[in-house]
Amino acid sequence: MNKKKLITIVSVLVVLIALILLSLSGLRNAVPDNPIQIHAGGLIVDNVPQIPAENNSNSGQGSGTDETKEGDQKKATNKDSDSEEEGENLEEQEEDEEDPDTESDEESDNEEGENIDGAKESDDASDKEGDGKTAEETPTPGEETKDPLIVTDLKNQHLTTKDLKNDTFGFYAYLMNNDADTTLQVKLRNADTSLKGVFLEGNGKNFSTPLSKANEGYNFITLYMKKNGEVLYNITYTIRYTEDKADAEHPEQGEYPPVIKTNLDGRTKTVKNSNFIFTVSAKTYKGKLLPSDHLIVKLDGKQIKTVPTGGGTYEYDLFFTMPDEGDGPVEHTVSVLAWDDEGNSKYIERKVLYEFANEGDVIGTVTVNVDVTTIGLGVIASGATYEIKQGEPASVAVVAALEEYGLTANYEGTPKAGFYLKGISGGYIANGARIPENLKEKLTDDGLNMTGEKSKNRIFEYDYTEGSGWVYTINGTLVPGRGISGYYLEDGDVLTLRFTLAYGKDLGGTSSRGLLTSYCGSWINGTYIAHHDMGEAEVTQEATCTEDGKKETRCKVHGCKECITETIPATGHQFEETERVDATYDADGYILYTCSKCGETKKEVIPKKTKPEDPTEPSEDPTQPTEDPTEPTEDPTEPSDDPTEPVENPTEPTG
Repeated sequence: MNKKKLITIVSVLVVLIALILLSLSGLRNAVPDNPIQIHAGGLIVDNVPQIPAENNSNSGQGSGTDETKEGDQKKATNKDSDSEEEGENLEEQEEDEEDPDTESDEESDNEEGENIDGAKESDDASDKEGDGKTAEETPTPGEETKDPLIVTDLKNQHLTTKDLKNDTFGFYAYLMNNDADTTLQVKLRNADTSLKGVFLEGNGKNFSTPLSKANEGYNFITLYMKKNGEVLYNITYTIRYTEDKADAEHPEQGEYPPVIKTNLDGRTKTVKNSNFIFTVSAKTYKGKLLPSDHLIVKLDGKQIKTVPTGGGTYEYDLFFTMPDEGDGPVEHTVSVLAWDDEGNSKYIERKVLYEFANEGDVIGTVTVNVDVTTIGLGVIASGATYEIKQGEPASVAVVAALEEYGLTANYEGTPKAGFYLKGISGGYIANGARIPENLKEKLTDDGLNMTGEKSKNRIFEYDYTEGSGWVYTINGTLVPGRGISGYYLEDGDVLTLRFTLAYGKDLGGTSSRGLLTSYCGSWINGTYIAHHDMGEAEVTQEATCTEDGKKETRCKVHGCKECITETIPATGHQFEETERVDATYDADGYILYTCSKCGETKKEVIPKKTKPEDPTEPSEDPTQPTEDPTEPTEDPTEPSDDPTEPVENPTEPTG
């Protein structure tokens, strides 16, 4: 027997002896689905007995939810969420964190032992859940199996509220082959703990702890193997815990579910195009557009797994098949699930009727317009219609409509494949072209080179500026995220060819080319439409009691100079009595008022008091009358005429 075979037999015997000893100690011989055992020698030994967590509240832990399996995709690089960075920072802090008990031993930890850390920045919940193992697997453990091992059922995973009871997560973790000086410590860190986390007290080998849904639901559980207080190894598992996602029975989850818009909202018209382009956008309650990896679109219950085109508003190809009987119409169901990173989600369903049409059959009529507002000419061609046919891309309609207008399309590829519109030519098509002044200012701020007008008989890419060219919109606003020969029109659609001078930024789009990412406006349909992203008003001059103030609201877009100035009316004084001096008979008093806001004062005079007259000292003696009432002016007993002597003799007649 050679040496290699002997070592193999000895190794197997050692493992069998370990199994028997554990069994005699009362351990159950249930083998975990994904056992993880780590020991100081760096070996991982599978099929070691485990202790299942008792009273574990995880219902289906480790399997993930159906929705997780179907669409819990990796985060896109253009994800619009501040909270994602917070979650990543937690993971980075975990890697740099010192051991709470032996902070001074951190350097020795890194020097003397390998740090096996499963919480990498790239570890994100998905349907391919990690098992947390980072050590190199060795098929022949040999004598090193005498070293202490960590046994646990922990793994990196994504759980939702329907997986746990009362938000409580249960797991087991224990040591094998350890002596009295080698111990295991378990630490939890999440948004509800301090940055250093908290140590968990287990019930024997079983542990349970509430999980946090804050900070995108990131929870980190670290297992420390220590000998005499010194950390030999540690391993960290990321448990992401979020709210259940919405479904048909529960169409909204969370306090602020997203808002979803599609091109099937309120639609009753029958679809005849077998390649129907379904558009959808979703916004958070804060108004931020959700990325495509936060959307799941299904047709009749089957997920559309191809990556959508577009940005913000996404385009999914829905391929309808021939009905089993007749031409239809047949009803189909399109569902959308959208979620944010704060536990909010929404589920909607839209019904669509599809009527089959053979390749080449007419399925509707569309309109094609030509708009060159960016060079001051407005809409130069409108109203031309074209009958679209089954299987024909939009580029076929464009070429036909331009011919009807008497214009010539200069393009690469063919009208049915690889179509790229380089320019449009026609007699005096660019006559009178003039870039609007407010757009010219944006072009200058953007640092784009001006190339000038090439000819009055053409409008081509790179005319006027280095960023010029042709784009198209559908029904006024949608700028598809695909070439025109990859878009299929619907009956009633209006396709507009628009000339841009700045990579689409002057049409309301965005671009990383140039110094500005956005022009905060659209020069379309013969007019300018502003759409600034205004920030919060900022007071630049405080109003006083007597003078007006000012506040400014500026556009948040980098490089935009838009500013709205508003007047803050003067507040006026607010006087309060601060001093009072009462008036006297000899002096005036006053009341002093002080403005509580600016300190200005004013005084109100209280007139001095008037002395009253003394009623005990009259000016004349009332006991001395002015005239003597007992002495009359004339003697009443002495008449002026004698009454006994008549004036005339009554006995003597007059004649």
